Amino acid sequence: MTPAQLVKEMPPPKSMASPQKTPKVTFADGDAEEIAAEFPSETGSFAQAMLEQSKALTMLVSQLAANSTDPLTDMSGTLGTLSSKGAAGRARLQAELASHKGTFFLSVMQSMARRMQPGRLAETDMADLRSRGVTATQYLERFGGFGRTRDLGFIIWQVALCMNYMQEENFPAAKDVMSLLFVCLEQSAMDNGNMQVGLLLSLTEDPPHSLFSQRSVATMTHPRPFAPTANQRWVTTALAYLKEMDLISTRRSEISNARGSSDQPAQSSTSSQKGGKGKQNPQTEEEN
Repeated sequence: MTPAQLVKEMPPPKSMASPQKTPKVTFADGDAEEIAAEFPSETGSFAQAMLEQSKALTMLVSQLAANSTDPLTDMSGTLGTLSSKGAAGRARLQAELASHKGTFFLSVMQSMARRMQPGRLAETDMADLRSRGVTATQYLERFGGFGRTRDLGFIIWQVALCMNYMQEENFPAAKDVMSLLFVCLEQSAMDNGNMQVGLLLSLTEDPPHSLFSQRSVATMTHPRPFAPTANQRWVTTALAYLKEMDLISTRRSEISNARGSSDQPAQSSTSSQKGGKGKQNPQTEEEN
């Protein structure tokens, strides 16, 4: 027999046999521990990795939920729940205001730009906004809304003039306007709220008649229950802070009422004892 025939007649070794395909295993959520128990030698490391990953994700979600800074998360709570997120948000806003970075001025001007020119980009510099006609005075001329509060209309017009000068970075002119507004308000307070003399001292021309038009909320596509130039984060923080103050005052009144009701039985018992002693004295005197 030749070597070639000998090789053909020999059976193939086990190592050269075709390997059997193992079926693919899919894992569902929460099945890592069960799979690891059933196949400890084959899928132990993979199941353990999946288990650790699920634990890490659960811990991350719980931390994000605990550190949530949205002021509206507790707005739907009852009197039994008390949170301090409103006070924390107000403290952050005050810290941002104390940093003197001009973020509030920029936010108000961008809100004006979105309302006056909704089809154009609002996140731009002040010079570009002014060249496009986005100023505080033009905003008031266009939307008005101070027909029922004429005194506030005169005051906000002077504030708008000051904002125009600050938008131009003409700070000496802004200082003059704010100083005269201070004099106007002080004189109006001395005149019991009459602003006739105070407005003359402010040296401000009469504002346009459109400023005193009635603002119609129904004309807005999505009317909002707060000032259009205000940031919604400011409003939600203020409302959450007011809710916390109401809860604190309610709890204090409940505690004071509970203490008052507990003191009343003690006072009534002492008064009854005194009354009883007073009735016994005349009887003893008559017997004597």
